[in-house]
Amino acid sequence: MPYRIITIEFKYSISPQFRFALEEAKKQISFQAKDGRYSVTYKPRDYEALHRLITYLTTLRNKSVYVDGQIFPWQEIFHYLNCYRLREKSYDKKQYCMGDSRQFPAFNPWRCIQAMMPLSKYAEWLHYGKFDLDGTFIFNKDQIKHYLLANTHAFRFCPILNQDTMLKILEAFPETANPRIDPDWQFSGSIGSRLAVGISLSTGQGKESQCTGVAPTSYGAIKRIYQKILDKL
Repeated sequence: MPYRIITIEFKYSISPQFRFALEEAKKQISFQAKDGRYSVTYKPRDYEALHRLITYLTTLRNKSVYVDGQIFPWQEIFHYLNCYRLREKSYDKKQYCMGDSRQFPAFNPWRCIQAMMPLSKYAEWLHYGKFDLDGTFIFNKDQIKHYLLANTHAFRFCPILNQDTMLKILEAFPETANPRIDPDWQFSGSIGSRLAVGISLSTGQGKESQCTGVAPTSYGAIKRIYQKILDKL
């Protein structure tokens, strides 16, 4: 969690939801009321109680949120809620964050589907890097880290998302991959219209294909790659 405390402040409203919000807020020891303003403070571990309150506050206009004493736009803090609620409705909550295991190759190693960087044949991030002369692909982990953090930034207040763990997974991810000697990896062609420098491989039919990255060879390979990552954590 990127905060120590989060404070919700709201005013009286004629909305029927106000009564329920007030009753929920009063359940907390930190509840305060002064001059028609009501506030309650939560710690990261209290996110379920926090979610109950903000559910009642959704339609109320006069509300504010403070993170460690600093005011933030409401939507910036609770942008993650739609995704979180879908997770709560899912049959397997952990699998929801990992991605749909039935749809190979849609495996997500980062434990957050909002990373939008699956370990798959067509993943652009597996083209972030460069080839050595012997066919070894050297991953550009700085570039991968940039997009991981950029893609999940709007969801950083989600109580399930742990960006520190995400970066540890990246640290444990292989530095290089060489499909010529590692059967879990294969060469992959250019992604979209992005200009990239790669290597040329013979297709065996008198033609050459331009390779700009690598990809797992199968779902079994993905499981082996991920297990090696877990072994390093």
